[in-house]
Amino acid sequence: MPPGSLAQMNLAQAFAAAASRQPEKTALCWGDREITYATLHAQARAIAAALQSCFGVQPGDRVGIWLKNCPEFIPALFGILHAGGVVVPVNNFLKPAEVSHIVTDAGLDVLITNAELAVHFETLQAARPTLKLFKIEDFPTLNSQLPHSQLQLSAPSRDAVRAEHPHQRQLRPRVAPRPDARHHVAALGFGEDVRHAALLALAAQ
Repeated sequence: MPPGSLAQMNLAQAFAAAASRQPEKTALCWGDREITYATLHAQARAIAAALQSCFGVQPGDRVGIWLKNCPEFIPALFGILHAGGVVVPVNNFLKPAEVSHIVTDAGLDVLITNAELAVHFETLQAARPTLKLFKIEDFPTLNSQLPHSQLQLSAPSRDAVRAEHPHQRQLRPRVAPRPDARHHVAALGFGEDVRHAALLALAAQ
């Protein structure tokens, strides 16, 4: 394969390449909104910059996404990958006690969620005192001007990604198989969001 080919990219790099080739193409529709690749990529970079500079995320750190269906899921996922983190999607139908178990079992450092679900943060932090909260309502205020060279676009964690299935309301989350060395996330069927993100990254390849 030639340098820069899909086989040599992780998911974040594939999405960045797609955004570079077709920045004005619509990547995501949400109601009447049409969001371009350029917009999603800028949002992802801004989130990555905040994760690194404000939340201290290092390569291999686990970052949870606990959201209902919303367009912010996509830049949150790619932002975590760009920051070098491991994505841990959490089913929004789970109760706080169940999420607390996932937070501790997966060793989350940061949890991305919305204001509605954030009301349970005190319960989650009691289970893992070092957990930090990142609300999607803060996304519009983020600065995306972190130099490209400072974002971690490769070297994914060798740890397994922990995830749980949305149709199985059981206390213990399922553990994903060890992901391919080129990817930071294993899409196991916990909803359409991660599969959609992967399709966005690969659509222009």
